[in-house]
Amino acid sequence: EGYTFDEKIELLDAAYTIFIENGMEDNAIYCKNNKLVRQFDTNNVNIREFRSLQEEAIHNVPGLVGMSHILNNTGVAHLMNGYPDEAIPFFDKGLDYAYRPERCIQKVAILCNRLIAKAYCFDKITENELLKVMNLIFDNKELLNIPFISARFAMNIVVLALAQSKEFGVFLLEKYPVRSLIQQAFNDNILGAGQLMLQLEIVEKQYNLHILEKLNLPNQYIKTTGVKEEFLTKTGYNPFIFST
Repeated sequence: EGYTFDEKIELLDAAYTIFIENGMEDNAIYCKNNKLVRQFDTNNVNIREFRSLQEEAIHNVPGLVGMSHILNNTGVAHLMNGYPDEAIPFFDKGLDYAYRPERCIQKVAILCNRLIAKAYCFDKITENELLKVMNLIFDNKELLNIPFISARFAMNIVVLALAQSKEFGVFLLEKYPVRSLIQQAFNDNILGAGQLMLQLEIVEKQYNLHILEKLNLPNQYIKTTGVKEEFLTKTGYNPFIFST
């Protein structure tokens, strides 16, 4: 890409200003979102900045196509800062904007993130809730055509199941073609496999599983850093964050 982290931030700030000056507030919101999500790769995520962005989006562009993305990311900012109970209302609002069939990716991402927040709060999650999301993933051809995304959704549900009982987690791994989907994800987006690899390594060690042994693993990939790495290592969960 050729740009440093700070240079990318400066370019996004400049683009935001240009879009605001030209009355293109939707594009300005997306620029600011893409600036803020880079915080997840650092050691500090500023909740206030995410809350300010979603307030700006709702006030200035109430019909924003990507509103569910903004609300989801605000929820994840709260979740990764240790405020899962405050994250859930943002996920709920995000689902209100992701009800249409063409927004299935947003819907499933937010459903997974909401379940992670519930697990963090030690709220009861039923097996049927997890089975429902697995069906949404594996019955949706549009989602399966983006394996590097759908595999992350599926693995989060598997980890949620394992946290309830190892038997149920293993059942999901056998009932659904999760391993095949993971292999497709590796084949499809080698460099972006870092978060999935880290999650799989953590899960294998914690639950004495052997998910990776028959897969062709990527030789090189971008390693997970910052708050993302810390949260994943601590919990085993890999919340989905949207760039816009």
